[in-house]
Amino acid sequence: TILHDLGRIAESSAAYERALSLDPGNAEALNNLAVNRLRGGKFGHALRGFLGAAGSDPTLGNLVRRNIGAV
Repeated sequence: TILHDLGRIAESSAAYERALSLDPGNAEALNNLAVNRLRGGKFGHALRGFLGAAGSDPTLGNLVRRNIGAV
């Protein structure tokens, strides 16, 4: 998230993708990658990412619902 906060979205996305290659069910990485995609205007990809995050970790339900509302 440091890269994201610095506005280095491409590098941030690459880091989340690397994390997902090691742990495909990493809900935090799925959600954060979806946030980056939403910011890039990739609404369909963002929505799928948010839904995947919620499926991987139901405790993220409130966060995911807010993010889906943003889509």
